[in-house]
Amino acid sequence: MSLFDYGNRPQSRADLDRLVILERLKQRRRAERHMRAVHSQLWGLRANR
Repeated sequence: MSLFDYGNRPQSRADLDRLVILERLKQRRRAERHMRAVHSQLWGLRANR
């Protein structure tokens, strides 16, 4: 597949970009949720001591 083939189908290219962006957003949300959980756990441990 060459760059010329991509140029003939801008629609598929836009769809690919949208998929990539959605995937990145999903991963960032998951990472933020994970960090929040770890943070709350740490604060809970400190409060218990």
